[in-house]
Amino acid sequence: MSHNCIENIYNYLKISDTIATSGQPDEEDLFMLKRAGYQLVINLAHSYSPDALDNEKQIVETLGMEYIHIPVAWENPLIDDAKEFFKIMELNINKKRIAPLCSK
Repeated sequence: MSHNCIENIYNYLKISDTIATSGQPDEEDLFMLKRAGYQLVINLAHSYSPDALDNEKQIVETLGMEYIHIPVAWENPLIDDAKEFFKIMELNINKKRIAPLCSK
């Protein structure tokens, strides 16, 4: 399915010029994010989440973007998850970042 524009990615929300969030991207979405200049994908979903891509890290890295996985148990999120997320965001302040939060 062709999305044609980044705003059609499931639950895409631009927070600022360098930060966005979305639902679980598919492979085409990841290509679109690269074309839009994103440099870092922070995946907060579990690898067993619905619609998760088995090879998401490989796809992202093949596209030349950085991939960080912080699997969050949304039924019982931990303070350490939030601390890790904020640390990654601070360390990458000069990169265009997206953090998909949940599955479709």
